[in-house]
Amino acid sequence: IVQNHWIGELAKRLRVAEEAVREELKKVKIDGPVDLTESEPKTEETPSFKYRRGLLEERLGILALKAPENVSVVCGKEIGLGIGFADLVSVAEVREILANLMENPKFDFSRVPIGSTTFFNGLSLGSEIEGTIEEKELLPEMEKCWRGIQFLELKDKLSRISECIKRAEEEKNSEKIEQSIKEFNLYSKTLCDLEEI
Repeated sequence: IVQNHWIGELAKRLRVAEEAVREELKKVKIDGPVDLTESEPKTEETPSFKYRRGLLEERLGILALKAPENVSVVCGKEIGLGIGFADLVSVAEVREILANLMENPKFDFSRVPIGSTTFFNGLSLGSEIEGTIEEKELLPEMEKCWRGIQFLELKDKLSRISECIKRAEEEKNSEKIEQSIKEFNLYSKTLCDLEEI
């Protein structure tokens, strides 16, 4: 009975027929006992920059250290909709750097440790050796990074709303469907406005 329940749950989440799940399970051969207590492998606490948003945030951090006077101009531009500065920047060290520079462009980072010292030192070194960009191009480059981060946040939010709409349709909850569609349209409009800039 328990196995049938979990097969049903898996089929529902994968949106496939229960029979297809049963057939795939028959193909799997497990030797010995299975330890179900261990979940996903643990990852390091340091941020991984193998994804686009992380790369944009890292680049913004480097540019912020190179031109701190531009941070409040760039990061002060919020997209609204309840998405604040802290929601947009996921890497804690970059968020802390930007927050400090928004408050005080002449902030002295040597007196206050910022998250992972190694990470901060990497950003600091990156800002020192950043020679490929001229001073007049720093502000537009920072704005591109910031818009890219906002764009990815909005796309992620739209994806989550789409999933919410699908679940509401499965539950036949018309009130939730209508509310989610309105929210989806609002975020879509904001995304289109952001693309036009």
